[in-house]
Amino acid sequence: EISLSTFADLFEWFGPLDPDLHKGGAELFEAVEVLTRKKWFHGHLTGQEASVKLAPQPPGTYLLRFSGTDPGSYAISAK
Repeated sequence: EISLSTFADLFEWFGPLDPDLHKGGAELFEAVEVLTRKKWFHGHLTGQEASVKLAPQPPGTYLLRFSGTDPGSYAISAK
């Protein structure tokens, strides 16, 4: 289930819709789909959750996640 707040966050991370809603909406959702299919993207994770995921991985492993402290930004966690 996606809250209204989480849905609004999409616009922070992926940009506003184009005034041509049909075109802009398709581009927004295409950008979301492309990013979320990447194996290194983990969406909503805290820094602590990212550390737990990275703990068993070899040095140099990383993941990208949404920033929990700076809406509209991303965070990179690495081991």
